[in-house]
Amino acid sequence: MCLRPVCIAFDNIKKQCQNYIFNFEIAAILTHIFLSISFQSTRFYSGATFAHLSASFALRQKMLNFLQNLEYYMTFEVLEPNWEGMIAKIRSGRVSNVDQVLEIHSDFLTTCLNDCMLASPQLLATVKKLLGVCVDFADFLRDFAGGGDLAAEAAAGDARKMESFHQDVARFDLQFSSVLLSLLDRVAQMGRDNYNERVLNILNRLDFNGFYTRALDQFGSSREGTLTGEEAATAEEEEPEEY
Repeated sequence: MCLRPVCIAFDNIKKQCQNYIFNFEIAAILTHIFLSISFQSTRFYSGATFAHLSASFALRQKMLNFLQNLEYYMTFEVLEPNWEGMIAKIRSGRVSNVDQVLEIHSDFLTTCLNDCMLASPQLLATVKKLLGVCVDFADFLRDFAGGGDLAAEAAAGDARKMESFHQDVARFDLQFSSVLLSLLDRVAQMGRDNYNERVLNILNRLDFNGFYTRALDQFGSSREGTLTGEEAATAEEEEPEEY
């Protein structure tokens, strides 16, 4: 049996693609863990303190829902089915040489890159931004919890610090929701343009109850209304004066 060097069977491009997929999934998993750990110091609060932190708990759950569905989609709906399909093709008895194996493996990598939203620069940038918002929020919670006793501050009525906390949480919520809406809009557009049913699964998972679809519709309606008002104002300005 003639053994070939790995560098011949798998060139640098294929290695980079494999590392790209692996590192992206690991980044999502680590973000999930980091966000969960940041709440370890706040899970035992109750009463007035819990009421002050309820908005941050709700936002944390939204982020965890996004991360869990992203991890599930990549692992169980993209990587595992495509891997099993690749192994089935190789073991089908129709493969007679190494070139055919490499071609099947190349198709596997291409499909995984497309379905994991890594082949689209716009989708990749949006997902990275979402992961970045989750990490920033986890850092914010860790720093806030480490800056003092939340229970004592809530009981003492430290209104200034708690108000600042609520404003920061609202800012993170707005940032996360806007970027997530942008991602869902791009995924829906990609599914329609490329007839990719699998990539639409992540849309159905993240928007299982239609909440974000209604938000997108409202955003589109308000945007159209704004544009219509601007067009009307422009038309009035350009209307010739009567003498």
